[in-house]
Amino acid sequence: MRRIHGTRRSCASPPTPATTTAKTIAVDISQAGFVPSVVSITAGDSVSWTNKDTANHQVVCATCPFTSPVLAAGQTFTFTFTKAGKFATVDPLNKNKKSTVTVAAAPATVNLGAGPRVLNYGAPTTISGTLSTGQANQ
Repeated sequence: MRRIHGTRRSCASPPTPATTTAKTIAVDISQAGFVPSVVSITAGDSVSWTNKDTANHQVVCATCPFTSPVLAAGQTFTFTFTKAGKFATVDPLNKNKKSTVTVAAAPATVNLGAGPRVLNYGAPTTISGTLSTGQANQ
């Protein structure tokens, strides 16, 4: 842990960690296929597939892995992607219907703390924190 000598008499409130809200992307399954057929999201986000067709459909991702139940008209299946990568999905009931979900790694966040909260000129302070990736010395 490094020690940094402060030159201010007081510190502001400790930083508030940045929060990101997970998104859900809607994909329709129709006679035309998956719409949109290419989706880009961040790890932690979800994709919801809704059957907008009169025929039954199913969504399968062999590398995720997941298999939705058979979706009748109007039914929805949602999957949350936790790992980065490029994932192919297919409807095994209608093999011509395919899509790709590209998942980007979630951005790293930093949580910091400083002590003591009130500094005297020339007095040492300690800043410590954690990185959301769990990696040390970054």
